[in-house]
Amino acid sequence: MLKTNTHVQPRRALEQFAEKCKQSKTWQGDGWGIALKNKNGWKIRKGLKPIWEEYNYLRKIPKSEIFIVHARSASFDKHRGKVEYNQPYTKNGICFVFNGLVHKVNMNKVIPGRIGAQKIFSLLTDYLHDLSPEVALKKINNLILGSSERTEGLNVGLSFNGNLYALCQYDNDADYFTLYYSNEENKKIICSVPLSGTNFKKFKRGQVLSL
Repeated sequence: MLKTNTHVQPRRALEQFAEKCKQSKTWQGDGWGIALKNKNGWKIRKGLKPIWEEYNYLRKIPKSEIFIVHARSASFDKHRGKVEYNQPYTKNGICFVFNGLVHKVNMNKVIPGRIGAQKIFSLLTDYLHDLSPEVALKKINNLILGSSERTEGLNVGLSFNGNLYALCQYDNDADYFTLYYSNEENKKIICSVPLSGTNFKKFKRGQVLSL
């Protein structure tokens, strides 16, 4: 997730992100999605190829002040090849991304959505009717941890009202699930891997951050 003070075309950052996905120890090639904000709201483009095979498109992304980019690693074979599952998701001005895996969630209500990411997005959009993004993310964290058998990863990012927010949560594999952020005056970034040319700090486990 990238936010700047002026309209930019972050070609270098997008290409670095795509290359990091290609190099990841966990397969990240089940599709991709890019959302950018313009005066008419969120504009989204998605595809089913690995993101590192889409350099020609990445170089043509229009300028914007906010970019949300996601590379997908489907948890189950039956969910592969479905572009509607690709993130980011948007609703009511909210742009959402998720990375993680939660086992055996048991709640006393039906949550809209076919896959885990969609269900978490449904919960979050409901919470944001009445709660601030920071409080909503903390509530998501507490709810999922309290109603699941195991939470391998629960990383949630969103853009709302021009700001970036993220939750970093995991049970193990800190090298993979730790998020990174950069809070420069003219550029804010939250990312699953640090990009070169920018000074990044690590999220703490369970941390909710707003930029």
